[in-house]
Amino acid sequence: MMKLDTKCVRDVLLFIQEKSELNADLVPEGISLEDFSESDLRKKYSEKEIVYTLKKLKEANFIVAGFQYASNTLYHLEVSELTYEGHQFLTSISNSKIFEKVMDEIDELGSGVTLDIVKALATKILKDKLGL
Repeated sequence: MMKLDTKCVRDVLLFIQEKSELNADLVPEGISLEDFSESDLRKKYSEKEIVYTLKKLKEANFIVAGFQYASNTLYHLEVSELTYEGHQFLTSISNSKIFEKVMDEIDELGSGVTLDIVKALATKILKDKLGL
């Protein structure tokens, strides 16, 4: 059974944000599975974890991505960019200190939480820090 790892979600989104580029025609350049596999992400996560996370990020409308299969095998994956929702989510958790506090809160609960709750908690912690 695959589980969505919040830390992997954050790391993958940060990687996409860092690697996203527009070409000379102002079209997003794709990030391939090989780009993910050759990155530092592979020191922390398996290829299976990265692909599963990418699929869930697409389902959540956080990324624009294409997955192509043949004979039940993934043969091509391309991520072109973060969506507006993806940027909003990443902005809420990109600060490492805020993210650590979020993870501490989640760990206290002893069970998983949704990405919406992660974002809401990060936003609350940030607002508290800013006195809002």
